[in-house]
Amino acid sequence: MERFFQGKAVIGLLIMAFLTNSFLPRELKAQGPPPQSKAGACGDIWLVHQDFFSIGKRDVYEALWKVWLEQLTQLSATREVPPIITMQAKGTPEYIALIPLGNFAALDGFYALNEALKNQAGQELWTKQQEALSSTLNFQVLSLHQFLPACSCLPGESNISIMNRPFVQYFVYSIEPGQGKQFEQFLQRKAKEHLDKKTQTCWRVWKVLFGGDVPKYILTIFSQREESLSEDIKKMDIIDSSMEKILRREKEGKAILRRDLSFVMEKRDGS
Repeated sequence: MERFFQGKAVIGLLIMAFLTNSFLPRELKAQGPPPQSKAGACGDIWLVHQDFFSIGKRDVYEALWKVWLEQLTQLSATREVPPIITMQAKGTPEYIALIPLGNFAALDGFYALNEALKNQAGQELWTKQQEALSSTLNFQVLSLHQFLPACSCLPGESNISIMNRPFVQYFVYSIEPGQGKQFEQFLQRKAKEHLDKKTQTCWRVWKVLFGGDVPKYILTIFSQREESLSEDIKKMDIIDSSMEKILRREKEGKAILRRDLSFVMEKRDGS
């Protein structure tokens, strides 16, 4: 426990923003579970948490995160903890945590981790952790996403095997309101075309349920080698002229998956 004080441990790093009801969108509190897809074991509903750290705080931030992961690992010995897949963005001072929950019903259990970690730390230490968190971050962004397996190209992949493809390129597509069904059908056709070709290119698509600038979709390519990312993108040729009219804006970025900053246990992968 002494390492918490020495390292400014941040159990609240993810907890403060997305485990407490005060940060949960009101719409989500009032909603029931959405329809579960056949790939429910892969985690239909995902929490996505972005941390934008202060300049010069990267090393401190990572050290704190690792201490927090140690405490989370201790907690996992007595209760279920979902995977936390962490990516480090390239070109921006940002870390992105992907948390597959399965469905809305799983949120209740996820909230309970907040109290469990708080009790494990104690009130005094918990307060210090929140202060430590504030000293390393500029701001945090929370969003809730739905994984769309039918729109994704998954050649024998699962959630946990994401970690075997650490090089990431993502595309964010904001579309015109009311065009979600058309866009998803387009992505489904593209995914089927590539699977029929026995492609090894792997990408996943999420629909942003709660967050800024919706309706919005995120397509993320995962590659085993950094140099193959550009090759994979050329092979995909995802967006063509037929979709240009419904796209409001598009942006892209790169990231790398950080196993050392992730909480991933093979036995919890139900896919």
